[in-house]
Amino acid sequence: MGVARLGPHRRPRRLRRHAPPRRRGHRRTPRLVLLLAATAFAVALLLGTLLGVLAGRRRGGLLDRAVSSAAYTLEAAPAFWLGLLAIWFFALKLGALPAGGLTDTADDTVTAGQVARHLVLPALVLGLSQLPWFFLYVRQGVGDALDEDPVRGARARGLRERTVLTGHALRSGMLPMLTLVGSRVPELITGALLVETVFSWPGIAAATVTAATSVDFPLLAALTVLATAAVLLGNLLSDLLYGLADPRVGFDG
Repeated sequence: MGVARLGPHRRPRRLRRHAPPRRRGHRRTPRLVLLLAATAFAVALLLGTLLGVLAGRRRGGLLDRAVSSAAYTLEAAPAFWLGLLAIWFFALKLGALPAGGLTDTADDTVTAGQVARHLVLPALVLGLSQLPWFFLYVRQGVGDALDEDPVRGARARGLRERTVLTGHALRSGMLPMLTLVGSRVPELITGALLVETVFSWPGIAAATVTAATSVDFPLLAALTVLATAAVLLGNLLSDLLYGLADPRVGFDG
């Protein structure tokens, strides 16, 4: 009987692991995240403080009622809805600002002017989503400080209203707002994820999606550490600012 000759034995091909994509774009992710978050935080802090002081100066007035109504409306509005509304109005209707991205589509080079123009809408939307809390805290704090005895004594001494407001009422009224800084950092990161997705901003949202789809665990771990460090630094900054603003609080521990 003839024995059938077997062909050459072929080893099964080894499954090749798909290597994670190159991280050239992720090298600038932390800088873009910090740029967007810092700009939005500055907008929310400065605008919220200014409006809170003006509204708390005369509670119950026309400005107070108008800004308070707008603040409660913004507090209930999700960040992605504000982003879509801003794109529809400023980009589609007016054509004044780009709808998304980091640079213009036709240009291959990244310039500071293009980044600044594309940063306006995301930073403004993210800042407006965080503004109501700063406004309400400053408004309540300044309104309560104006009824305290030291402020009344400053007015009785004949100090100007501007000096009384900025030198006495504002400093005392901002103490509750300083405790808000640390608690707003997680919300700022969460809002940044939604805003980056709406405006196609190449930040932490795009990096997270890319890392999850490509099973890039080191990048996911780095993004988690980055978010955790931001929360810890926010709480530390809140404690330091509170200690500097209130002389009754010491750092002795």
